[in-house]
Amino acid sequence: MNTALLILGSSGLLLLLLSGIFLIEDYRQGKLLVLARVRNIIDHAMHHIVTRMHTLQLKITQGVLLSAGYYLLHSILKQALRFARSFELKIERMLHHNKSRASALVQGSEKTHLESIADHKFEVALSDAQKRKLKAH
Repeated sequence: MNTALLILGSSGLLLLLLSGIFLIEDYRQGKLLVLARVRNIIDHAMHHIVTRMHTLQLKITQGVLLSAGYYLLHSILKQALRFARSFELKIERMLHHNKSRASALVQGSEKTHLESIADHKFEVALSDAQKRKLKAH
């Protein structure tokens, strides 16, 4: 309890002191005769700190925007790579299928579709007697 009262009292006293200094500065158009040199040093230091903070903020903002741009570009390129991979796999499957069919044709183990149709036509062809009988009906 004692500490809380001490903090409250010192904060109130500091508030009154700062309010008085600001009132005097306002009355004298910002020219306080006491500690003018110290005030100039503090003003210069604060100006330097604010300038540095502003520069840092700009660099951070630019860095965030640049990182977001790189992330977007990376995502687009990643999707393009996935598309290219799937396209490549489809082409490889087609080439493998065509290669196996071509090798089978070269070996002669498989007939072409037209050859199969011609063989079937020959197998189911009607004899001369069957043809005459159909003509007679």
